[in-house]
Amino acid sequence: MTKILFVDDLETNRYLLRTVLTASGYEMLEASNGVEALDLARRERPDLILSDILMPQMDGFTLCRECQRDETLRAIPFVFYTATYTDPRDEELALSLGAARFITKPIENEEFLAILREVLENHEQGRLPAGHSTLEEETVFYRLYNEALVRKLEDKMLDLEKSNRALAASEDQLRRLASGVAHELRNPLGVIHNVAYHLGQILPQAPEMAPQHAHIREHLEILERETQVAVNIISNLLYYTTASRPDPRPVPVADLVNRVLERFPAPANVRVTRDLPPDLPPLRADPAHIEQALANLLLNAYEAMPSGGELLVISKQLSVTDHCSPITDHCLLITVKDSGPGISPEALTHLFEPLVTTKPHGIGLGLPVSRRLAEVNGGRLEVESEPGQGAAFTLVLPAAKDGK
Repeated sequence: MTKILFVDDLETNRYLLRTVLTASGYEMLEASNGVEALDLARRERPDLILSDILMPQMDGFTLCRECQRDETLRAIPFVFYTATYTDPRDEELALSLGAARFITKPIENEEFLAILREVLENHEQGRLPAGHSTLEEETVFYRLYNEALVRKLEDKMLDLEKSNRALAASEDQLRRLASGVAHELRNPLGVIHNVAYHLGQILPQAPEMAPQHAHIREHLEILERETQVAVNIISNLLYYTTASRPDPRPVPVADLVNRVLERFPAPANVRVTRDLPPDLPPLRADPAHIEQALANLLLNAYEAMPSGGELLVISKQLSVTDHCSPITDHCLLITVKDSGPGISPEALTHLFEPLVTTKPHGIGLGLPVSRRLAEVNGGRLEVESEPGQGAAFTLVLPAAKDGK
């Protein structure tokens, strides 16, 4: 069976060509760069070498030149097969190095296979000159080689610049779309939540409904809780897609924590313990920002304990000798610690990447948003966790000085 060695650094390209060649009765050997290809060619002695140009470690031009210098490889037909910013001067250089043909993508499979058959037949019948480079002088080769590579790199940089501009425009459109959708959804969700709350408040005033509709309150509580979670997701999406400048002001820690726990009460199987000393100074931060950040941490903790557990919310003041934030030496900590299964070391490395989540639901924005909100308020978000030991997330935030 005729063996063709294909050299390309992209696995996708090798896979696609493998399907074409094997379906046509060829055996395909493959390498991801010129260094691998030289070693494989010396061991397997393919009937033809097919190579891309731009590759790591050793590019196609250098591979072709090395094959021409090797007594055992010189007689093997060498064909360039590339779509990487080709230029007529690239083909001239390739042929001057001793290549039999220069094939430019895209090309129909039938035409491509016909070229390979022609090269192989001409070689077998002696009509294909033995590989011979016309570039005898090193200085000539390196001048043309450098010109070709510089030309390709310049083209690649231009292409990358265009791609980056297009990507930036797409990301901007996506952010505007997400922000618009979030704005449109937040209002009706807020209305649904408020109606559920109002119905829950007036329900005790209709005792005649209680005997036959005792489950109504339970359903209203579910509706209220789930819409609150949906509103929180929408808020995360808005914070992530829009720039939100903080409006810092003194915020009592206990008040803030209690408000968030009231909005997002713990499941019945989770016991909440609060350690909020009354003599703590207030935070100096945007209350809406920190409530959102803390809400995300609480919801994460609840989800980490589906079978129940213990949640600790602890706050304390850092000493002036501890590292606090970029804007002050006086800081407060708010730690949310759960008794769940903990976080694996691998998951910790991706914990704050947006749209990455290990949970069965959610969009993976809670922790990135919490960290961003902490940072824009001059603080930071820290995490400590070991498998089987639960997880502790700590907001480190500026403390108000003299109540201001």
